[in-house]
Amino acid sequence: LWRTELGEGRRVVVGDGTVYGVHYDAPAVALDTEDGSELWRVGDATASTTPALAGEYLFFGTGTGQVRAVEPGR
Repeated sequence: LWRTELGEGRRVVVGDGTVYGVHYDAPAVALDTEDGSELWRVGDATASTTPALAGEYLFFGTGTGQVRAVEPGR
C-alpha cells in the first residue's frame, strides 16, 4: 500500500484504477491506485464540490458557479 499528502480539504473519487483529487485552492490531480504516482495535474482546475465520474469525464463545480469537465489522461 501507499500514502501521499494531498492537502487538507481535498475531495477525492476513485474509478478506473485512478484516484482523482480536487481542491478549492489547488490543481486537480490524478494518482495511480497501484503506487500513488501522479498521472496528471490540471493547474487551472480548482473545485468547490466533490468530483464525479461519468463516462470518460471527471466533473466538479467551481467557486465561481461553473461546472468543469476534465477528460482524464488528456
